[in-house]
Amino acid sequence: MKNKSLNLKKLIYALFILGMVSLVGCKREELGMQEASGIKRFFAENQTKSEFFVVNAGVKSSVIGKNGTIIKLEANSLLHQNGTPVTGNVTIELKEVFTKADMVKSQLQTKYKNSLLISQGQFYINAIQNGESLKIKPSKKIEVFVPNFDNAPHTSVFRGDSIPNDSTSDPIDSFINWSFEDSSWIYPSYIDSSMDSSVDSSTYVFKLEINGFGWVNLQSFFESSDLTNITMETPGLDLNDCGIFVVFDDYNALYQPFISDGFFNSYYLPIGAQVTIVALGFKDGQYYLDLREITISPYENYILDLQPRSVQEINQALENL
Repeated sequence: MKNKSLNLKKLIYALFILGMVSLVGCKREELGMQEASGIKRFFAENQTKSEFFVVNAGVKSSVIGKNGTIIKLEANSLLHQNGTPVTGNVTIELKEVFTKADMVKSQLQTKYKNSLLISQGQFYINAIQNGESLKIKPSKKIEVFVPNFDNAPHTSVFRGDSIPNDSTSDPIDSFINWSFEDSSWIYPSYIDSSMDSSVDSSTYVFKLEINGFGWVNLQSFFESSDLTNITMETPGLDLNDCGIFVVFDDYNALYQPFISDGFFNSYYLPIGAQVTIVALGFKDGQYYLDLREITISPYENYILDLQPRSVQEINQALENL
């Protein structure tokens, strides 16, 4: 009876911690929504939400996201920022961005310098204790298994940093800049429940080891030497209250054009590619949308026709990309 009572107390405590973590995460996202206005509020409210998991830092553990990403932590693998070992419960934050809709709503373009990238999955990982972001012990690494939804033959690892958007003065406005982590290929591996109890069914995954938290993108280069630039206009709408994306029909890839000289500009696009220009806008309390299917042609200018749409209609349209 005593052991049962002790286990019940542990369960209640774990549920309490998880609830507090979720509350903190929700409050942080709500704060971002309150700070955002115009079209940025749409992205703040509709971007991919984080999941939170509570684990014991002193015990080997694993968590699995709703889209199948598995994170495995060795015991005693985390440090505080001052270098001291972490003990007790910690919170693992995971955000998975796998679909074109999620990439648009999270404003995650697949671009490295001037090269288009095809994504096999983007995710964000962090470890937190008492509001402090933790780090991984140098002698340890964290294993991550990412589902190979597109049956890609191989991929490479890119790391992401949040960079302010120089085309606007809004401090909330930023984008993820990808850097090449490792030039070596990662090939898919087969995994099933007999090999790993955290897996419900057999699947092919990309297995990688990370030594730092933050954004990670599994991507491969789109090979094309026949490139061009295009421009886009949004008549009647403030350019700073618009979000424009060039979404590739046949690949999990997108560009987010930048503002220059009164136009949205997108450089180094492969000529002949089938894409959809996704244009979101906001004016006088109303959201606007245009989806323009085009074939990339040299140096074209597209005048977009954004029409009033509800948030529900926009989300449904994005899910159909």
